[in-house]
Amino acid sequence: MRLDDSTLSNLPADLAAQIRELDFLVRSAHRLNTSLELRKRLAIITEIVQEGLKCEAVSLLLYKEESGRLRFYVAANHIRPEGEHYELGLDEGLAGWIFKNGLVVRIRGAASDPRVQTECGGRIQLPIREVLGIPLQRGHRITGVIEALNKGEGGFTEEDENLLRSLSDTIAVSLENALLYRMIQREKLETESLYRISLKLNQTLKLKEILPLLLDLLKQAIPYHAAAIYLTDAEGKDVEFFMGQGYDAASERQAHLKMGQGAVGWVAKTGKPLLMEDVAQDVRYFRARATTRSELVVPIVSESRVIGAFNLESDHLGMFNKSDVKLLTTFASQAAISIERARLHEELLEKRRLEQEIKIARSIQEASAPRRSPEITGMGLAGLNVPSRQVSGDLYDFLAVHPGHTGILIADVAGKGVPAALVGARFQASMRAEIRNNYAIATILGRVNDLLLESGDAGSFITAVYGVLDIKTRRLTYSNAGHNPPLLLRADDRVEWLWEGGTVLGAFPHLTFEEQFVTLEPGDIVVFYTDGITEATDGRGEEFGSERLVETVRKLRGKSPHVICRGVVDATRVHEEMSQADDLTVVVLKASLPTDK
Repeated sequence: MRLDDSTLSNLPADLAAQIRELDFLVRSAHRLNTSLELRKRLAIITEIVQEGLKCEAVSLLLYKEESGRLRFYVAANHIRPEGEHYELGLDEGLAGWIFKNGLVVRIRGAASDPRVQTECGGRIQLPIREVLGIPLQRGHRITGVIEALNKGEGGFTEEDENLLRSLSDTIAVSLENALLYRMIQREKLETESLYRISLKLNQTLKLKEILPLLLDLLKQAIPYHAAAIYLTDAEGKDVEFFMGQGYDAASERQAHLKMGQGAVGWVAKTGKPLLMEDVAQDVRYFRARATTRSELVVPIVSESRVIGAFNLESDHLGMFNKSDVKLLTTFASQAAISIERARLHEELLEKRRLEQEIKIARSIQEASAPRRSPEITGMGLAGLNVPSRQVSGDLYDFLAVHPGHTGILIADVAGKGVPAALVGARFQASMRAEIRNNYAIATILGRVNDLLLESGDAGSFITAVYGVLDIKTRRLTYSNAGHNPPLLLRADDRVEWLWEGGTVLGAFPHLTFEEQFVTLEPGDIVVFYTDGITEATDGRGEEFGSERLVETVRKLRGKSPHVICRGVVDATRVHEEMSQADDLTVVVLKASLPTDK
């Protein structure tokens, strides 16, 4: 709600101005939180700065680590389209100077400043008279530059500078969150596209039906202006155009290449991907389209043999990057499976499809696991996941919350195979994103629950426990979202179960969760686990159960967390006579004793 000026009329002018500024900043922050979509946030930022500073236009640039340059996201109110890259070096333009020096700049008579002319570079048509530029910062790190253009009579003032400084913190946080959200959405889209492709590629043996669908799905993950699939002939001497989008008929007829000829022929011959940011600078480019500026080609490989190539072309310079190379290579692997299936017996190919699906699920699950356990003074921490043959949705993670605090996450997604692995990957990405915002544990679980519901995974729910260990005080604060209660075995042999929290995630909207804490003394052990441990059954249908879990940990209490994890898994597998029906996941946190082994 905007303040009514009449309510401020009786206040001193300075106080009224301060209240108006505070009201504007609060309203601006609220507007920025209305959408996580990047382009909408850029539009809101532009409107807010124009409104607050009464300026004609706004430019906004962000630092891109992969190029070491500043990229225009807004150029004089023009929000640049995805893929249309206009960048400045850190030694170029006024924005480069501001970023490099970390200083605020106010300029009148900007038309005569060579830095402004360099920055415009013929791409910004607006005549620039005045500039107020300020670095965007997150902590001590400069992330970009925002510029207000053309104040008009009187130029930009110190009050304008102070207001833009105040806005810049909110803008920097807002942009970081929007970029993180876009990254998560892209990862989600990529993972879902891979899954949909794996399904499409296994629906028919007719490549003419499958591959056009593949190109459509591919475009959702990697935007392009033209795409083609090439296949090698039986002798491996030529590369032939199989199908494509965005080419005229004449180009398609001419697209018959010798091995090694052109970019596609080179990839087919070497088996290596080729990324061309500017095709005009690479002699290997075979001109099939007059408007192509950048190109990406990856091989389609089956059993170490190149059987074809994927070719993507864009009308923009530098449209593709290393992440696209990796993703397209994965797409190509999927295509290779289908192409080979069309050449092989149906029974053999069905077996390969199942193996590939499990491979995808396992790779997602393995990628989500920590590479190593964090080293914590006075504490031991370890985790172990032994996947079942079907691959279910178990996961665990160790998270760097902030200095002196370590996050511990264990979760179990309902279902098995690729769908469970995909939901688990999205859940883990959402948790990591929310943890960066430094919310309380209960708040994080509530927000992630709503994100799971918004993702539309009908019938998919997750049980989880998330805790944060204060290393200095040995206090473990946790919340249990419908998961098996972690076991706390005290050094004096008392047993506690960590139940406090709430219900499962992803089933009901607007949930609230409780937090609880325990303080760990030397010799105390906390065991997080999934239901694959306690519900493992022997030949008589008897479960491993919580009592056996307690006894197993008691026997191992003098050992390290790594040994305890392995011991619990081994005891479970012995109980179920090695016929593992579910994932077995254990995380052990132990307050160390000098005698631990």
